[in-house]
Amino acid sequence: MVTQASSLSVHSNIPALGIISRINQANKGIGINLERLASGLRINRASDDVGGFVLSRRLSTQVRALSRASENVQDAMAVSNLADEALNEFVTSLQSIRDKAQEASSTSLTISERISLQNEIGDLLSELNRIASTTSFGGKRLLDGSIGSQSEFIDNIDNRLGGSISYGSNSATLLDGRSYLNIVKTQDGRAEIRSGSTAGINVGIQQQTDIATTAAQFINGAAIAAGADTLPGLTFNRATLSAGDRFEFSGVLANGTTEFSGSFVISAGTDIDGGGGIGTSLVDAIQQAIDDAEATLGIDGTGTLETTVDFDSGASTGRLEFTTDQGRAISAFNIDFTVLDAGSNQITETGIIRSNSINGEVVAVTNNAQIGNSFSSVTGSTFDTGEFEIEVQTVTAAQERIVETGIGFVIEATGAAVTAATNLNASAFNGITLSNLDTLEIEGTNADGTTFNTVLTIQGGPDGTAGNGVVQNFQDLIDELNFRNQTATSFGFNDATATLQATGELRVVDDVASTNSGTYFTLIVNGTSQTSDSATTVFEGNAEQAVISVNNGEAQTVEAGEIVTLEGSQNDDGSYSTVTFRVGNNFSTGSDSLYNVAETFSGTLNGGEAVAFKSGQQDVTFVSGPRADGAKDDYQYLTIDFDSIVPITSTSATGGETFTISSVSKEMSFFLGGLDQEEISFSLGDVRPQSLGISASRTLDDISVLNASDATEALEVIDAALEQVLSIQARAGSMTTRLTATANSLDTESYNVQSAETRITDADIAQETTDLTLNTLRLNVQAAVLAQANVLPVDFAGILLGFGD
Repeated sequence: MVTQASSLSVHSNIPALGIISRINQANKGIGINLERLASGLRINRASDDVGGFVLSRRLSTQVRALSRASENVQDAMAVSNLADEALNEFVTSLQSIRDKAQEASSTSLTISERISLQNEIGDLLSELNRIASTTSFGGKRLLDGSIGSQSEFIDNIDNRLGGSISYGSNSATLLDGRSYLNIVKTQDGRAEIRSGSTAGINVGIQQQTDIATTAAQFINGAAIAAGADTLPGLTFNRATLSAGDRFEFSGVLANGTTEFSGSFVISAGTDIDGGGGIGTSLVDAIQQAIDDAEATLGIDGTGTLETTVDFDSGASTGRLEFTTDQGRAISAFNIDFTVLDAGSNQITETGIIRSNSINGEVVAVTNNAQIGNSFSSVTGSTFDTGEFEIEVQTVTAAQERIVETGIGFVIEATGAAVTAATNLNASAFNGITLSNLDTLEIEGTNADGTTFNTVLTIQGGPDGTAGNGVVQNFQDLIDELNFRNQTATSFGFNDATATLQATGELRVVDDVASTNSGTYFTLIVNGTSQTSDSATTVFEGNAEQAVISVNNGEAQTVEAGEIVTLEGSQNDDGSYSTVTFRVGNNFSTGSDSLYNVAETFSGTLNGGEAVAFKSGQQDVTFVSGPRADGAKDDYQYLTIDFDSIVPITSTSATGGETFTISSVSKEMSFFLGGLDQEEISFSLGDVRPQSLGISASRTLDDISVLNASDATEALEVIDAALEQVLSIQARAGSMTTRLTATANSLDTESYNVQSAETRITDADIAQETTDLTLNTLRLNVQAAVLAQANVLPVDFAGILLGFGD
């Protein structure tokens, strides 16, 4: 048998090389052990643990983001705390102002005491303005509206919403962009006035058609115009019409909310109502505008507001007449005319009138004119469902105003009173003898507040023509004075009748003129004023009136035919319910019953929680849901004041009506960090005195305590301002609470993320120390074996090589 012996390589010492490889591994292990022990980390580079390295770096980034977020939260808390403390001082000063206004509401104070209180209030208001204007953080003002939101409806044409954004800087806190408010009707409302303590309706309401006529007539020369008369050359309310002139008109339909308007240019062929069609007839143009507006409500347009012009034998001859059949609802129809010349200069204007006659002249103006009411006559009510009492008191009958010259004209020769046939020549007034070519000038004020001036010249020969400014006898004088009523020229009185009394005095009886009393006209003879003797008021004059109230609320004096809003006593929530309707005529003392079923609605803002409200409700706040762009903020809301008439009829079955709101937001934003770029934003509002109160004309800047009634008004404004400021302060306080919770949450999250990162990256010191000892021992042994491998036989070297393991 041949035994094969191990051979020794001449070129390479293979055993020694193997030992060297193990020495290198031991050295590498020792290096890793020392690095981990020195850094305390298990992963010092990607090669240590690729997956662990990537995850640890992500966690490290998240920890840094959370740390920065925590600092941002502290900044945000500093802002909210600063605003909260400033508002604390603001509220304290505002309460002091309220104390002084309450003190001033007493009627026992002297004027000097009130002036002192007003000065103190002025100083406190200056301090409030200083706080609001200077409170800032890092140069950013906090309370002057610099971090606020401004919103407006962009599709609320003609107020089809029936409401508006509430007054105040904190009524809207919507973010930039568009928001959507959806309103649905949840219950139909109805209200009617029923007979109460006595037979009949005490507020004079009747079931009847509404008829209104224009105050001005169309006149053709000295005659009343006919419907087929062409407009150029006619007069209308003292204005002579010409080709190129135009009528502009605007009004509201019988529902009181839907508007209409139009324009009609006069040309040589256009007439009043000749049936020539649109473009040639003024009446047709007006009817078309009304029909177009009715069409938006789904009304036929041929009967509900049929417009007619009466040029027949009726006493409203020469006037446009508007007839509205509203059935069981009030008619609030109205129209106003403005006539412009070819250069767009206004030459006249007029409106419509509704009244019942109290003397012959008014009958001539408004024959058959009626107050368009019915037993169910309420146009708007914010009362809850139930029955409420309307009290009618202090009924005052209509009274014509009568003005006389005070001293009569007499015949100079005998001193006897003149008659209609007496010549003005040689008659006398107040010691002045009249002669041919003398002038009688009359200046005065009409019942509607307009003024007039008429100059008449005495002549000796027969006259008999009214409107030429020439008079012979006293009948001529009376005819000239009354000419205004028949022709709409510049002579005479408006809606008044002049007569000659048996004493020779001139008497003027106007229509109801409760708003104009005192000197009614001045007689000027040959340039000498006779004011002291020519304007004795026999009766002041008033329309039919009554004092009415509802549900023990504040009473008010109303006139026949007036649209009135009555306010009930204060509700439990501090609000006041109201009802709006047109009173009739023939008032009687007693009570009526208002039977009301509340009209209710529901609204959502950006898909947020539904909010229920009723007609006329104020300060209805809608909280926003998340928007389509994902933006969300806990403080997004919109506060609306609704009118007594909310013209929304769509129910949830038809989707309701949606209104678009455009907002420009200047809120302050803080990034909370994290890998999702979380953000918190908030706004405060404008608390300057000029921006706090009930409305733009009733702010803190406008309050006065110089009398008791003003002081009471000031209290209402101050209370509204307090509520607005407290709402903003509550927002700042809520923000601090939220930020505190956010800070705690961030600290917890940061701790957990750091813990996760530590478990991945931190070295096990005990394990690394043990591995370092073992690797060092191996290195020492392998170094000794390497030395022996270079001198021992190959077989023994192999044994040593194995021992090195």
